[in-house]
Amino acid sequence: MEEEIKNWVTDKLVQKHEMAILRHHKKVWLWFLKMLIKQFHMKVTQFSRKPKNMMDMGRMPFKISNFLKNMWQYNVYVIEECAKRLQEISSSRGAEAVIYGTGNLAEILYILSRYIPVKISAVYDDFGGKQFKGIPVLPLERIINYHGDVIIASTVNIEEKIKTLKSMGVNASRIIVLRVF
Repeated sequence: MEEEIKNWVTDKLVQKHEMAILRHHKKVWLWFLKMLIKQFHMKVTQFSRKPKNMMDMGRMPFKISNFLKNMWQYNVYVIEECAKRLQEISSSRGAEAVIYGTGNLAEILYILSRYIPVKISAVYDDFGGKQFKGIPVLPLERIINYHGDVIIASTVNIEEKIKTLKSMGVNASRIIVLRVF
């Protein structure tokens, strides 16, 4: 994955993947734009420092442009990675999976599953009781009875999540980790 990230060239990336994104429904684009706005908001409100002088202020448009370009690339990569994993499940592993997590990755997986024939049969999280896209979120303890593919829809604590799933009897070959970090 690191090699793929190092080899990103904006123009080629957009040309290569733009058609793949456009192939999907407008909900993919809405997720994409929502993520760009969310990432930009976080950058502006939480991670940016105030310019110290005029030179810093002059660099701001370049920094903003560079940040948005990088987030564009990352979000394209996330969509492509999620689509690849769903295609794998659809073509060689069956047509059903569950999602472990309810964040942004779970959302794009759910959207893409409507266009790639994979049924998301359940959503699990550490704490159940919520709703995710109209699907009840089940507590992770209930995954013990599931023997299909489990997609970890998270970018943090992956090893811990894998360990937890294995301890609950989920076969390691059925745990799918998205390579988006």
